[in-house]
Amino acid sequence: MKCKQIAMLLLTAALLFSCQKEIQKQNDQEFLISKKQPEEKTNTFYGPQVKVGAGHVRSFIIINHNGEPVELGVEMTRSSMEDLPEAPHEAMIEHPFTYWLPLHPKAKQFTPYQHIELNWQPIGHPPFFFAPPHFDIHFYTISKDVQMSIPQPTPSNIHLFGPPSPGYLPEDYIIPGAPIAQMGRHWLDRTSPVLSPPFIFQHVMIYGTFDGKVVFLEPMVTRNFLLSNTETHVPIKQPAIYDPNQNYYPTMYNIYSEGNKEKIYVSLSHFEWR
Repeated sequence: MKCKQIAMLLLTAALLFSCQKEIQKQNDQEFLISKKQPEEKTNTFYGPQVKVGAGHVRSFIIINHNGEPVELGVEMTRSSMEDLPEAPHEAMIEHPFTYWLPLHPKAKQFTPYQHIELNWQPIGHPPFFFAPPHFDIHFYTISKDVQMSIPQPTPSNIHLFGPPSPGYLPEDYIIPGAPIAQMGRHWLDRTSPVLSPPFIFQHVMIYGTFDGKVVFLEPMVTRNFLLSNTETHVPIKQPAIYDPNQNYYPTMYNIYSEGNKEKIYVSLSHFEWR
């Protein structure tokens, strides 16, 4: 009799324990569900496809349902990294292969950017630490026509390529590059790792100016880094003054892959109203 009672007690205890585990599991699931934030509702708009290498590239803009920009960037198929043109000669030159990436009208409406210029650099360009094959991705706040009107630097117009008024560049962007026609002057962060031994360049953010104003942001990324499937999100140092001063400006740049690694993205995000 005692054996039967003990067996019944053990069976009851096991059933109670099993029920308690199931209840706890359900409670845990409900807790996790309650902790999840609802996904932001967004729409994605694309610019036209542009053939690059054996694939294609296009611009995109993601906008939330409050009419705020979430992310602006370029989508590159992995095949666009293949069959790229080779350098026309041995010397390093500026921007030998250029691709124009039109923006969707929504991008122009909700951000200060007007178009994107993608440059393929098969043997890099000066200074020496930018020698690895890479892409320069210019997000311009001026139209293509205005960009093309930027003149060849001469002694009489060199002041147009000088530093802008205080506040228009982040305080660490004090290292100037050469003035370039149809672009402006590039500025590099003095704290950037590319400026310190061993001078490793994988990706970096450049500011560009002309006639006293910032006219582009430029993520530069090596081909090898794009193909490495490495995801990175880097804060963009901000100036004190924005022009125009009523628009959304990005505070982060991103490099990542999606779609079974078949699509590679370089983008600006975390926009803030200025």
